[in-house]
Amino acid sequence: MTNFLETEKAIAEVDANASELWKAKAREALVLVATVQKTLTATDVDEKLKQLGEPAIHDRRAMGPIMRWGWAEGFLRPTFAPRYEVDERRAHCHNQLRRVWESAIFTEKP
Repeated sequence: MTNFLETEKAIAEVDANASELWKAKAREALVLVATVQKTLTATDVDEKLKQLGEPAIHDRRAMGPIMRWGWAEGFLRPTFAPRYEVDERRAHCHNQLRRVWESAIFTEKP
């Protein structure tokens, strides 16, 4: 099992290797998704990026720092209830544990 410092180092590395343009677009996508969904995962944000015409990131781990940014900026809250889910959008990941985030900016439409 990796320790906290190793995890933080890996997150910092992947964030440093992602382009600033991609990170800006990913943050924009996160806000758009959090506005219309009560809960979300990184896959939801990735799907929104595709809808916006952005190319896929070379390292999918780069979405982790984006989700943390959303938390730090007050757009998201971790539910601390990650779930195993079969997501047809990422079938190759099989039954992978996914962090589920709660939107702090979602408002029900009447």
